[in-house]
Amino acid sequence: MSNEKHRILAFAVRARWLGFAVFEGSARLIDWGMIFYQRKGATALKSTRHRTASIISRLIPTHIVLFHEPFGRSDLARVRSITREIRRTANAFGIPTTRYFRDKIRSSFSRRNTRTKHEIATAIASLFPELAWRLPPERKLWKKEDCRMALFDAVAAALAFYDAQFTHTPPVLPSGRPLGDVQTDDPPVTPEGPTRGT
Repeated sequence: MSNEKHRILAFAVRARWLGFAVFEGSARLIDWGMIFYQRKGATALKSTRHRTASIISRLIPTHIVLFHEPFGRSDLARVRSITREIRRTANAFGIPTTRYFRDKIRSSFSRRNTRTKHEIATAIASLFPELAWRLPPERKLWKKEDCRMALFDAVAAALAFYDAQFTHTPPVLPSGRPLGDVQTDDPPVTPEGPTRGT
């Protein structure tokens, strides 16, 4: 079956926020955004469950990809709780879920000469110019990760899923160049972009 007939919703979950991206086929990004929530408390978890359930019920994907990368033991429990709630909602709708970890995404993108998180995010911004204004600067070792990286992780997870399940070939830029040809020295960041997905 052609991948254009599949609507994939990917979540990249963090302890205090998550990014999401929705694709119809590996070349058509139809929605994206971020959800911020309080770090602790049953009320915060309930609110997050309602907001993610609203996205799922509105978009009705054929598959959900869950990517998470906790940065500490305290984050891990929170991230697991949120991903568990997303899976419960998906099960209620009869939507299959797949979990992706960092090594899976790196493996998918390594064939395109993009290995670091920033290289992958920069390549994604070149593939989808509507996301370029969201691309954060490359993180310094002593700084915390920019929350916007969760959005690019969600897109990367969706593309890796399509690559593994359907295409087995790297996405191609509008110019016809393969993704691995993207230059990462000067990220193509624009000063403003669409207001959707906020």
